[in-house]
Amino acid sequence: MFIPRSKFSRLCLALCLSAGTAAQSSAPNEYDAAQMVPYANFTTGGNVTAVGLLARVAGTVHWAFFDTDGNRRANNSFPIVANQLRGFFWNATTAGGTTLADEPGFLLFALDINGDGQITFADGSNNLGANAFYIVPPNDVAYVPTIDVDDSELIDPSPVNWTVPPVTGLPDKFAETADTVDIQYYIDGASGGDDTTIVIWTTRQMVSTQNMTLHDGDGTSKPITTPFLADNLNLIDPEADPEVTSGFFGDGYLRWTIPNGGDGQPVDVFLFSMVSSPTFGAIQTLLPNF
Repeated sequence: MFIPRSKFSRLCLALCLSAGTAAQSSAPNEYDAAQMVPYANFTTGGNVTAVGLLARVAGTVHWAFFDTDGNRRANNSFPIVANQLRGFFWNATTAGGTTLADEPGFLLFALDINGDGQITFADGSNNLGANAFYIVPPNDVAYVPTIDVDDSELIDPSPVNWTVPPVTGLPDKFAETADTVDIQYYIDGASGGDDTTIVIWTTRQMVSTQNMTLHDGDGTSKPITTPFLADNLNLIDPEADPEVTSGFFGDGYLRWTIPNGGDGQPVDVFLFSMVSSPTFGAIQTLLPNF
């Protein structure tokens, strides 16, 4: 596939900018009482989500998987020893079968160090760390950013009660109501070519259509409306949106000024893009700029 030099250069620049501004939109991984993986999935085709958990002290890790609407679909716990790097795979084995295959969602992990079954201030705020990847066999892997969560940002201190969206707020370093964020896409209008999934996780359900501004790589822009069909995790495929593909192929970005949630209350947001392109031979993760 021939890619014009300007288009290729802009994607390279975006990758560099994303790495250079990571501290602005997603600071280097920080230890906390809990860690959230804002996108997790496994597929019947063999794709899995892998998480590396690092505990500074011994305890019990409680975990839960939530669907895109924040409904808990699976949960369990396991012991971890001090300074252990423990692998966790979201796959059919962990999920107890294939019922949840091809159903994206998000994961939450929390460390209970005193054995009381609660995640509170007593468990410390800097004992659990995480990294995550989305693995696409046979030889591709995408970095999935993780979010540190303080015990005060959990809806309930008891993991058994995490049956609804469990995280009520994100650290100040992440986007929130009134922030304007730019998130890039890279498409070519052909299935299996240059494809992008924009991952948007919100603490609250948003109004079902969001106003954004579409900018192509050459500076042309137009207003569009983007559907938000899920309560917490919305996955946007720019190539499936006729407002995007109508004269706006190739590289570009969406600019979104974040409104309040659908209930009129402020919302915290985390978003990133996963770009798959034969040009790079691997899935690239782009962080937003804001």
